Amino acid sequence: MVGTTASSTSLSRHWIEPKPLFRLRRSILLSRLRRSKRLIFIAGCARSGTSLLRKLMSCFEDVVAVDRERSVSHFLDLVHEPQRTLVVKRTNKCYRELPHLPECVELIYCVRHPYDCLTSSHPETAALQQFHVSERRWTDEYDALCRLVARQPQRQVCVVRYEDLVSDSDAVQEVLCSALGLGVKHRFSSNPLGIEIRASSVGKWRRDQRLRDAICSFSPSWKRRIAAFCEQFGYETSGLLDGGGPAPQSGDIPNGKVRHG
Repeated sequence: MVGTTASSTSLSRHWIEPKPLFRLRRSILLSRLRRSKRLIFIAGCARSGTSLLRKLMSCFEDVVAVDRERSVSHFLDLVHEPQRTLVVKRTNKCYRELPHLPECVELIYCVRHPYDCLTSSHPETAALQQFHVSERRWTDEYDALCRLVARQPQRQVCVVRYEDLVSDSDAVQEVLCSALGLGVKHRFSSNPLGIEIRASSVGKWRRDQRLRDAICSFSPSWKRRIAAFCEQFGYETSGLLDGGGPAPQSGDIPNGKVRHG
């Protein structure tokens, strides 16, 4: 059975910023839940395809994908869901928890070319700021992933690139099937919920001089972080990092990562 849920129980709200004792308790409880359920957490910076992927996860068999942003602790609120696999998408503050992600929780991490991500707008914030993702937000998200990898070097991270998801969604679905052992009920490209998959925003910064000017104004230190990210995830920077110096070594993503394309 495939579905979405918006459970109203409130256990998770007690752990917005978990302290060590609460993290330990949560890890124990999640480990117990893991005996009967599969726990999949979707993370990644805003505007990187996390919402799209969360919706598409309902195309897999025996999966329930929570239809709102929740913390990792929200898995504990789903104990009575009939589906075998539980999927939760991160909140805008979950990067604070990501380095402490319990090992029993599997991770899908969404990435997008930094220039598209950082020059993207959002209806909820368009009236307040030009771009939805700030330098601090992007940097905090990336740092959190690097800290997780350093803490759990054996963790297998399923990496989904936004560009691959919108250009060849079915191929990405096959990769996820293989990596996570999921069965397909509906193809991503022909999902019965009518989830729209659009590639029109890919490479928008290349076509818009206003966005290119904004990118060129990034500080050299930030450009170096962007270069490190691009190197890890196979993105080109097309010379817009001139003057930024060499990319720093900020921790490798595990060899077990999944990347299509």
